[in-house]
Amino acid sequence: MNWEWLPINWEAVLAIITTIYTLLIFVTLLYVRKQVKEAAEGRTVQISFAIFNELENEEVRIARRYLYETVPEDIAGLPDEKVKQHLEACARALVAFDIVGYLLWQEYLDPDPILALYWSAIWKCWKRGEKLIKWARVKRGDPTHLTMFQHLFHISDAHRQANEYAEPRFY
Repeated sequence: MNWEWLPINWEAVLAIITTIYTLLIFVTLLYVRKQVKEAAEGRTVQISFAIFNELENEEVRIARRYLYETVPEDIAGLPDEKVKQHLEACARALVAFDIVGYLLWQEYLDPDPILALYWSAIWKCWKRGEKLIKWARVKRGDPTHLTMFQHLFHISDAHRQANEYAEPRFY
């Protein structure tokens, strides 16, 4: 067959092909972006569940209960050995919250699910453990000991105030 009668504008053909190719790349990039977003959300949920499991670990719950029920509000006047015993008994809870605080500080975690479920536990643990932590900082000569827990407390307290929650009570 003879195609000489059909004039072809190769510049127009090339422009059409380039436009189609560009649209395909754009659609592919949108799809990749959606997949990356879904993967990131999945990792966030997975990390949150890992944190929830850690905070509900029996050892951590026992340490929190010890902190709430056994550690006195004022440790002034207690012998150092007794303060050390209290600190060791509740250390698992304090360290767990320190790790969560670090992960929030590094922005590896979304604070909303953590605060929704644990703001009061964070708040009570800090309020009851603050004097123990400050004692440990002095004894260790380490002013940074459990500072990420302190950071977490400030986030938790801001959450409490923003939602107009009353200060939790110890029972």
